[in-house]
Amino acid sequence: MNGNLKMATNYTNRFGHKIQVDSTVGDYYFNKDNNLSLYYKKDFDYTNLIEEDYDIKYESQFAIESFLDFKSGKQGRGKKLKYNFFENSHGSFLYAKSMCQNILEFGVHHPLGIILFKPSMVGLSVEKLQNKGFEILSNDLVAYMYSGTARLRYFYLIGMKTAPAFLQSSGNHNINWGGLHIKNFNQFKEVYLDSVKYNTQLYQEDRFFNRPKHELPDNYKTFYQQTDKFFGMDGDIGGMSYLVCCDMNNEHKVEGWNDEDPIIYKRILKNSFPLKVYIGKCESDKSMGFIDCKKRILNFLYSGNRKINIEFRYINKISDIPKHNDYKGFAFYTDCNVEWDSNILELFYFTHSQKNMIKYNNNVQVINCEFY
Repeated sequence: MNGNLKMATNYTNRFGHKIQVDSTVGDYYFNKDNNLSLYYKKDFDYTNLIEEDYDIKYESQFAIESFLDFKSGKQGRGKKLKYNFFENSHGSFLYAKSMCQNILEFGVHHPLGIILFKPSMVGLSVEKLQNKGFEILSNDLVAYMYSGTARLRYFYLIGMKTAPAFLQSSGNHNINWGGLHIKNFNQFKEVYLDSVKYNTQLYQEDRFFNRPKHELPDNYKTFYQQTDKFFGMDGDIGGMSYLVCCDMNNEHKVEGWNDEDPIIYKRILKNSFPLKVYIGKCESDKSMGFIDCKKRILNFLYSGNRKINIEFRYINKISDIPKHNDYKGFAFYTDCNVEWDSNILELFYFTHSQKNMIKYNNNVQVINCEFY
C-alpha cells in the first residue's frame, strides 16, 4: 500500500463505543476522484439480492437441518462445539440461534455490505462471474455481499422484510437503489458512526476472483498495487476493493458464546421431545380453531426425513404451560388464528436456557418450562 498513509483513526462515539477507522478509508475513500458512490438505506429490501431461480424458503430447510444436526450431536460437543461456533459459524446452530435472538431484541448490528456494478463497464460479462460468489441480478447488473450473507437466513427466520444496508458502486456506473447518499467522511461519521451502539471498525478489503490471493506476485498482492486505485472493480486483473463496516474483533461472537450454557441447553432440549405445542384463543381441542391450526402447522412441518413427534394441546392460560409440561423442556404456544406458513421447528432458534419466555411475536411465544 501507499507508504504515505497515516495511522488509523480511533475515537469513542457519543454512546461510549470504540470506533476504529483505517487511514485508507479516511484519507482516500471519500475523495472526489475515487469514484465511490455510497448510499445508506435503512429499509433495504434484501430480496432484491436473490437470484430469480432461488427460493429463500430454502434457508428454512438449511436452518432445520442445522438444528437437527445439533440435536443429534453431529455438530460436536465441548471444544468442537465452541470451535464451530467461532470458526464455522455459518454451520453452527448455536451461533445462528444467538444471532436470531440478538437481532430480534436489539436490531441489526451493522448494515449489510453490498457492492453493485455493471460488468460491461469493466469489460466483463455475467458469465465470467458465475460461481464466484456474485449474485447475477440481470444481464448487466451484479451484486456482491461482503458482509452479512448469512444474516439473510436470520432475517428470514425472524420474519424481517427489510434491513439496513450500505450500497457501494462506482459513480460512473450510475446505479441508485435509493437511500441517503453519503458524500464525504464527515457525513458518514455524523449519520452512522457517531450513533452506532457497538464497537465498530471501518476498513478497506480487497478480493480477487480470477485466482487466489496467494498466487499473486509478492509485490502485487493488493488492489492498489495493481491498479493505483483504492476503490472499485477491475475486470482485467479480476479484482475489486471496497469499504467494510463490522464489529471489532468479532465481539458479537464472544458475547453470543458467553450468553448460553451449551450443557444446560442440551439437557433442556433433550427434555423437549415429544415436542408440546399449546394452542389457545379457541374453545377446546375439539374446536375448528384448534383443529385448523394444527393442520396448518403440520402442513409446513419439514424435518429432513427425520421423525419428529409433536403433541398438540389446548391451553387457556399461557402461564399454566410449565405446569402442564411437568416443568421440563421447551414448549411453544400459538394463538389458534396464526396462519403458520412456516416451519414451527424454526422456533428453536428462539429458545434459551436462561430465559423463561421469548415473545416471538404477539401471537407466538417460546417457553422454557425448566426456568420456572
